[in-house]
Amino acid sequence: MLKTGVKERWTDIIDKSPVLITQERLELNPPRVDIDNETSPDCTILEVRAPDRPGLLSEIGGVLDQFSLNIDLAFIATESYQLVDVFYVTDLEANKITDKRRLDDIRDALMERIEARIAEVRPKS
Repeated sequence: MLKTGVKERWTDIIDKSPVLITQERLELNPPRVDIDNETSPDCTILEVRAPDRPGLLSEIGGVLDQFSLNIDLAFIATESYQLVDVFYVTDLEANKITDKRRLDDIRDALMERIEARIAEVRPKS
């Protein structure tokens, strides 16, 4: 609380300037989407790693919605400006996603969305 007695909202005092994504940072931790159908008996596991950007989680959720996927469980984390999100997903009938073409389409759509968000803040050469 400030001496004025007025509390500032935490969103007003944090640094909102985006961290620039350098080529070196991308080479060290390139974005990727891993799909695992072995670990869980009931769900397909999607692990998304990418440089964290404001709104990226919402964009990922939009892609999952586009493919009519239910999120049964999610682990959301950021480590050193790196988004590490794991989603346990099923189709609308609560089944794992097993069709290889559909899995490839999901991965491609997620990577396309991630790459678009990265391009927004990548320094121009």
